[in-house]
Amino acid sequence: TVLPMCSGCKKILDDTGAYVPVDEYITEHTKRDISHGLCPECIKRLYPDMSEQLLADHEKDLHQ
Repeated sequence: TVLPMCSGCKKILDDTGAYVPVDEYITEHTKRDISHGLCPECIKRLYPDMSEQLLADHEKDLHQ
């Protein structure tokens, strides 16, 4: 099946015809909770001056 998603805002078209945020849709349809973070590419794009340190700290946290 195809899951309709808005190309602009990435909201999902649900069974009622309403567009809902993707995290809300996943939580409702999978009964799973969502946590938010940033992938390495977004860290570099959003925090270019701090990205090396943030990524190094994240890597260190993973190995503790």
